[in-house]
Formats: sequence, C-alpha cells, structure tokens
Amino acid sequence: MLNRGYRTVAPRPADGGYILIEALITVLIFAIGLLGVVGLQAVALSSSSTSNMRTEATVLAMDMADRMRANRGAADGTAGVGYDGAGPAANACRSVYAGDVEGAPLACTAEELAEDDMFDWLEQVEQSLPAGEGMVCIDSTPDDGDDAADAACDGLGDAYAIKIWWSQRATRDLDAEFLRFSMSVRP
Repeated sequence: MLNRGYRTVAPRPADGGYILIEALITVLIFAIGLLGVVGLQAVALSSSSTSNMRTEATVLAMDMADRMRANRGAADGTAGVGYDGAGPAANACRSVYAGDVEGAPLACTAEELAEDDMFDWLEQVEQSLPAGEGMVCIDSTPDDGDDAADAACDGLGDAYAIKIWWSQRATRDLDAEFLRFSMSVRP
C-alpha cells in the first residue's frame, strides 16, 4: 500500500497495570497521612489530660492556701502546731468533707481546725488526682521531693510549701511517671 503522507502508528501496550500501581501508591500515601493524624490526635489528647490534672492540682493548692489564710493562728504558729506539723484528723470542725455532709460542726481550736483542714484536703487530693498525694510543710526549696513520704521539706525559712504529686496512670505503678505541683505560701 501506498503511504500518502500519513504515518502509521504502532499500537500502544495496555496502560491498565500502570494505573493500578498509581492507585496503590496513592492509597499508601493516604494511609500514612491518616496514621500521622491519628498519632497527632493521641498526643493532643494526652497533653489535654495532663493539663487538666495540672489545673486540678493548682486548684487544690490554692484551696489549701485559702484554708491557711482563714486559720492564721495555726498558719503563723501562734496557736501551737502549724500546718506543717498538723496530722490529718477528722475533728468535726466543719459540716462538709470532700463533698460528704456531716453533722453540725463543733467549736474547734486553731490547731484542731488545721488538722481538720489537712484531713479534708488530703481526701480531696486523693479523690481528684490519680494516686494523688499532698504535703504542707515549711520549706525553703519547694520544687523538690519525690512523693509525700519523701517530700524533702527542710523546715527552713518562713514560707509554707504546698506540694502535690500524682501519677499519669490511674494506679500507683512503680514504672509510672509522677508529676509534681508545688507552691510557696506566706499566709
């Protein structure tokens, strides 16, 4: 046959295999992107939980500071044992303890009220934070101590340290990381 100026084109191989590979690569890239978004969401959720617990610890520390300011006799040591030496005891000095309603309050001394405050406050710390512990002591370096048993209170200075520890996990696991919030108060 005569070719009258037209070129003959050879038939092209089928493109079906290349399209399938392109589709698989697209799905793979999309899946990796989704995994990144899920990981970012998990980090954001964890940070939000930690932030909420730190806020709760701040509120609890401020609550104890307000209790100390309301009971200046025990806070400044003029009424005997101050808050740093007050052991927690339910002396029936108030009608509400960590949300529990009790009978009519009794007349209490400043020292008994400090013990009552410690009892109520420690109960709130335990209820509000996972594996929560608290300590009030005279301390010149409030940002130390591993837990309430080893609070590292030196008894120096004129400021109280309110220290709160809690776990990132719901149980008191030895491997769990414990967070600390501390605050210095001069009532």
